[in-house]
Amino acid sequence: MRVKNIFILISILQLTVYATSAQVIKKKQLTVKDYGLWHYIYPNKLSSNGQWVSYSSKYSNQIGRDTLFLKNTKTFKVLSFPGGKQEDFINDDWFLYYSDKGLNLIDLKKNQQEEVVNGIKHEYAPTTGKLLILVKGEKENVLVIRNPNGSSSEQISGVLEFTVDPTKQVVLYTSVSNGNYTLNIFDLKDQAKKIVLCNGPGTFRDFAWHINGKAVAFIYRTANKNTVKNNIYYYTITDNKLHLFDAEQQIGFPKDSLFISDTGYKLKISDDMKRVFFSVQAKPKSTLLVGASQVQLWNGNAKWVYPMEEMEKIGYGGTHLALWRPLEATFMMVSNDSLPKFMLTGDQRYAILSNPKQYEPQYAYEGDRDFYLVDLSSGKSSLFLKKQFGNSGYTIPSP
Repeated sequence: MRVKNIFILISILQLTVYATSAQVIKKKQLTVKDYGLWHYIYPNKLSSNGQWVSYSSKYSNQIGRDTLFLKNTKTFKVLSFPGGKQEDFINDDWFLYYSDKGLNLIDLKKNQQEEVVNGIKHEYAPTTGKLLILVKGEKENVLVIRNPNGSSSEQISGVLEFTVDPTKQVVLYTSVSNGNYTLNIFDLKDQAKKIVLCNGPGTFRDFAWHINGKAVAFIYRTANKNTVKNNIYYYTITDNKLHLFDAEQQIGFPKDSLFISDTGYKLKISDDMKRVFFSVQAKPKSTLLVGASQVQLWNGNAKWVYPMEEMEKIGYGGTHLALWRPLEATFMMVSNDSLPKFMLTGDQRYAILSNPKQYEPQYAYEGDRDFYLVDLSSGKSSLFLKKQFGNSGYTIPSP
């Protein structure tokens, strides 16, 4: 009986194999039109409670097919948003993303969606539960301060830009009216107390917050037909004091050869709030025009060949690091032409300087160089590393 059962089982398996062989699925012939079906899946963000995850499908050959997805990790429910981008979970209950029309808010509990037309930027302050949205208008922008559900809302007209401190409690924004620019600050806990920090015909830019939100630095830029002037302001929130760095008035600043740059190294406030770091550039020297021939003058004694020199100018443009001590009203150049490359240590008390041309010419892609340690309190420097590999990825300061 057992042998009979085994025989029947083998017969069934053979029939199954034969039936499967007879039903071979023909593969579809691949065509050029099918290439557009290929896409990549990118994981994006996870809600803080782990119940929702966002991801995107991106197509290289089909413009407009990129799609943002939102999936519930428990129910596996999936929501799709064609063209969605720059998504964010502002808390466990609210998700938002941008589309071509503006900002879209999704209530994850009620499964309701709201579209803020022309919303171009947002910030969420969890301590106060306030959502800040900058809405682009035909004549002027409006900063909307509201709860996510829209139950409470306030609007500030004429806002150009805004920034929120690292603690998400203080808002700094610029506004313009009749050609006059104003920089304002207020606490989200008490929006009635708005303070005007500065105003004038120039623009405010490059805002840099202290790591704990206790101070902010920014550039005030004025321009006319002939010159562009940048001044630096430093404002301490705890004592409500505003300090000004004017290069033309600052003692020790080589105003005939340098100017404050708003490109390159961005403003930075030291953790101890005693120093503000910024970048300066050499004023361009007048050059003799040679017409359309674009003559190149090569120097046989140069450390680098002419194309390498030009590429360096494009990448760094002679930008150097400087520091300002607002409380002492003193200034100091950190890097220079002899030691142009710089790094700050984690506590911003020291700078590490080097010159990539030091041992040139040589055959390595990036040559060795000496590294010098500069005490930013005294300005004294000492040799730190001798003939060290110059790649910046291999020599970095501890945070």
